[in-house]
Amino acid sequence: MIRFKGRSSIRQYMPMKPIKRGYKVWVRADSSGYMCEFQIYTGKVDHAPEKKLGERVVIDLSRNLVGKNHKIYFENFFNSVELQRQLINNKIYSCGTLRKGRKHCPEFKSDKDMKRGEADWHISKDGLVALKWVDRRSILMLGNHNDPLF
Repeated sequence: MIRFKGRSSIRQYMPMKPIKRGYKVWVRADSSGYMCEFQIYTGKVDHAPEKKLGERVVIDLSRNLVGKNHKIYFENFFNSVELQRQLINNKIYSCGTLRKGRKHCPEFKSDKDMKRGEADWHISKDGLVALKWVDRRSILMLGNHNDPLF
């Protein structure tokens, strides 16, 4: 989020963020933090929320990486099983945290059955790895280039 207090039709308001008002910018950066590509979020189209916004942003920002065997990492807003399958088909390897209620997310052991430091994982036939790890709270990860047994 880039702070902006003036008037603009693309200014966003996010009450839970440290910078509450400004321009929302999606960025693809390299491992040193250098910005490679960016996209400014211009808001909803026709006042309807865009479905799969996170997936679209990742696909748009990774177009130049198709077929180059790069690895990308992102947070749970963007990650989904469908996105991981699209990326592996494009020879882009990725990993990220995952929200619990995502579509096609595998069933894991309940938090009550797991102790701190324990992990549960699932490997799909197409090579996706879903992992649940418990620390103070449970963390879900989903990737297409990881091996939990290694």
